[in-house]
Amino acid sequence: MGSGRLRNERRLQLARDEAHLPQVFATPKAISLFATLAILTLSLLDWGTGWSGAATQTAASPGLRASCSGPSRIPTMATAVPLRVERAGPTVRVTIPMCVDGRGPFLFLLDSGAPSTLFDTHFLDHVRLPTAAPSLLHQPGCATVVLHVTVNRWSLGPVALTNQPVAVVRMPGFGLGDQPMGLIGSDVLSRFGAVRIDYRAQLLTVAGPEGPRPAPGTSIQGRAASPVPPGLLGAGARAAVPLDVSTSASGTSALTPVRFGARGPFPFAVATGAGASAVSAPLAAHLDLLRAGQPEPVRSFGCTREAPVVRSGPWGVKSVTLPPRQMTATIPVDSPPGATGLVGSDALSAYGSIVLDYASGSLFLGAGSAPK
Repeated sequence: MGSGRLRNERRLQLARDEAHLPQVFATPKAISLFATLAILTLSLLDWGTGWSGAATQTAASPGLRASCSGPSRIPTMATAVPLRVERAGPTVRVTIPMCVDGRGPFLFLLDSGAPSTLFDTHFLDHVRLPTAAPSLLHQPGCATVVLHVTVNRWSLGPVALTNQPVAVVRMPGFGLGDQPMGLIGSDVLSRFGAVRIDYRAQLLTVAGPEGPRPAPGTSIQGRAASPVPPGLLGAGARAAVPLDVSTSASGTSALTPVRFGARGPFPFAVATGAGASAVSAPLAAHLDLLRAGQPEPVRSFGCTREAPVVRSGPWGVKSVTLPPRQMTATIPVDSPPGATGLVGSDALSAYGSIVLDYASGSLFLGAGSAPK
């Protein structure tokens, strides 16, 4: 079926249902979606719809545009999937090819800071998925129509994924032209136990096959005794820092301790999908961070507002010093529980590669040369 017919059917269905949408406020699932939207706001802030014109990109990894017509596979060992790493000034965007229902590949934002995976509504113009009744999600000053679909057959490149429900919302800067069709969050990434994100080689390496979904309420605080799975750390790997991993009914968050000068630690989300790092407005005020230039517009879902820009001064993750940079002061209070900021790909990519070990609670900033 052509994408035009799918698009028309979707619009007609939304028009029929809009007047009868159930209202969604502070349920656990809504809170998780709020958290993902909060992270997404920051990932949109620095490029938005004009990203493609300003971005620079190194040669894409081989296989980025591989066909989705062949069978996906369940990996038995560490397996690499190609990424696309783009830069626009100081910001960095990381996307990954996805196959959904035998179609694609479609580029998705790789976002460890998003507790839950999301599809943009335009993505439904390209695929036909089982859809439940829409709902209306209220944000402060905004309202967002949310669709709910079930994905039975999909993969990260050639790596098969478990079927799961996914929320679908209209995301500014997504779904049109060369823009990503959605984002892959930590709900998916954490099921592999550990993943390596190599910004230089433009590769995502998963440790092996997906494990079961962590039970809601599961929490891993700091570095545990489990070793990092083989095939993820290479020669010259740097020291690990603690990662606090929490799983709720609707997603998984990964926080790491951040300090500003001698003050802290403060829990920040490790957000590969955030093009630039950010700090919450209350924490920026508490630290007396200096303003830098004019406020920047933040496009969210149904509304636009301005956020101040501040200078980080000396800062770092645990004992690892990060280069000073400008940050937006705009983390909503309903970001991942307890988060007071984001460590984005602008900071993470400076180390060449990282390993997020959800299973043991470790973040490696600088994962060494690519394992053989």
